[in-house]
Amino acid sequence: MDPSPAAGDERAPLDPREREYLRSKQELRWPASVFFSMPLGCLACFVPGFVFEPEMRQWWVFAMVGAATLFLFVFALSIYYDEMSLREDVAAGVKLWREGRIDGVTVHDDGETWPPIYRLYIAFDGSAVDSSAVDGSAIDGEDAEQPLGFSVPLGCYDAVEPGDRVRIAYSPKSRLLLNLIAGDYRYVAVDRQFDPPPPRP
Repeated sequence: MDPSPAAGDERAPLDPREREYLRSKQELRWPASVFFSMPLGCLACFVPGFVFEPEMRQWWVFAMVGAATLFLFVFALSIYYDEMSLREDVAAGVKLWREGRIDGVTVHDDGETWPPIYRLYIAFDGSAVDSSAVDGSAIDGEDAEQPLGFSVPLGCYDAVEPGDRVRIAYSPKSRLLLNLIAGDYRYVAVDRQFDPPPPRP
């Protein structure tokens, strides 16, 4: 199936495989709001100590518990946002096609996890697509939208380089790259999702 939509189209429906691909990225099998119980649980663990142990009623203990609770709240909020974005993309059933160029590439290799994370940053041409489908819109001049970053497998990362012209399709809320066209090269995420990781050097 040709991944490119008709000329001039900016939105295209997700096919069944792409819907399933986005569903597979959802890590939670229960409501994402369950994660908000983590900061509440953290507080609940320390309440008995605050009530029955006077030595715990010191400013540094409150500061440590507050910092841990805040960290857990931000972590839960991040998971909740990611899950809701994926669910909204599946429900909307559309992907966005944009044209632009490779603005930059990065590799994150911390030496412990494997494989490394390969990212492409894409600067888009002209104005943004329908702003109702995407968070914000591009404005010409100083306020033009920033390049979007996408994680890609090694094969896609090696196939392009900064400055290359590309046409891509991605999910509007979760911003997962679904298709990339760069000259004769075609990347289709649903066909590459089970590629083996590159061997360790």
